[in-house]
Amino acid sequence: MPPLRRSGRGHRSPPYGKNCPRSRARRDRIRDDAGDLDSNGGTTLPDDVLSAVFARFSDKADVVRCASTCRAWGRVVTKEAAILSHGLPPLPRLALGFFHTKQLHRAPASTRPCFVPMPYGTRLFGFSKPLSSALPEAVHGFFEHARPVASRTGRLILELRSEMHADDLNLCVCNPMAGDTVALLPRLSGDDHPGFYACTLLCGDDLDPPRLSRSFFVVLIVYNRPTYTALRSYSSDNGCWSREVKRPGPRIKDAKLQKFGQGLVLRGVAYWPLMRTVFAVRLDTPEPIEVSMPLGDLSDQPQKYRLLGATPDGKLTFIRAGVSRDRLLCMAIRVFETTRDGMCSGRWEKKDVFVLTQFNHVSTINLRWFCERSGILIFTLGNGSNNPGTFALNVETHEIEKVASGVQCSSWKSFVGYEMDGASYLASIMPNRELLCP
Repeated sequence: MPPLRRSGRGHRSPPYGKNCPRSRARRDRIRDDAGDLDSNGGTTLPDDVLSAVFARFSDKADVVRCASTCRAWGRVVTKEAAILSHGLPPLPRLALGFFHTKQLHRAPASTRPCFVPMPYGTRLFGFSKPLSSALPEAVHGFFEHARPVASRTGRLILELRSEMHADDLNLCVCNPMAGDTVALLPRLSGDDHPGFYACTLLCGDDLDPPRLSRSFFVVLIVYNRPTYTALRSYSSDNGCWSREVKRPGPRIKDAKLQKFGQGLVLRGVAYWPLMRTVFAVRLDTPEPIEVSMPLGDLSDQPQKYRLLGATPDGKLTFIRAGVSRDRLLCMAIRVFETTRDGMCSGRWEKKDVFVLTQFNHVSTINLRWFCERSGILIFTLGNGSNNPGTFALNVETHEIEKVASGVQCSSWKSFVGYEMDGASYLASIMPNRELLCP
């Protein structure tokens, strides 16, 4: 059985109170069993030897079972999660749900991040309904003024707001499911305040060769100055922001920048769609560097009708939604094919066009988020649609799952998809296991 959540509404609890004799006896038995395992010959091997043994497993389920056996083995799996995950087959689907900001009735000016699980996330972690307590306790004090701005491979970037620092940009990076320590980034204020910005994040798996560290990340922000577009990055290695880098090309229009949305990252480069090309920034360098991209046959439709994605083999794709004459929902996908000469010689090639016949009366469409590792596209249908709500589409198999119902889904703000990589999943086992073994 998958591990349960650390706290909050939506996790399952024993059918008896924690102070009743049966519950105390159960906890004492678990402690005794765990203590015996930790002190006897089963776990006297050094951590590096245990890690080498676990790394030889060919099934992730076997590693999960070992992590659930005792605290000692669970700690080894958690500590070596990044290394173990690279030697194991990936989970079949990693898309767990999405975050959005929820308006609070008692305080009209405040919002709170709300997590909505997909069916796979419900089965994996035991969530049964949307909840705001899926975020770490360390940021609970900021909930009234926080909004999710980006997410990748288990990490979530939150913008923290408070009346004391209303003119500052405060960002934090956390892993809601693994319970990692929250990383508070240095505040950007005064002349350093970026105003409107787009944001994304690079992880160790994005480097070549991959960096097997759960604590490493790079945050990129793109924003406008009066006469140019600027770039700035934060690296967890040095704990500070880079200097401001001026974009060599023309200034991106404010209206376009404010609707950038998700930044897709492939092989150390972050991408956002522009009119007939793609804005690309390399992040695996001390300072962000723009990468030249060719023009393509990309329409300049409103942002809600188009989104960048990725193929299973790591190629950049352009996804466009539309409505046929019969008011059926259509999806068109183009793939960016590179040549040996590099990105500047690449071309956009048509890959797939398909119709989702189950939606036969479509009006309001909004492509919300693309989950890079699982290939899941999250979109919403609003007023005028025969089946309003939030949906998860596998762009390879065309399979669809409904995540939430109602026209209100189309008005959700700060919509951020959440998926977990193998390392994050293994690292989440130990914190959740300690719930069951207090």
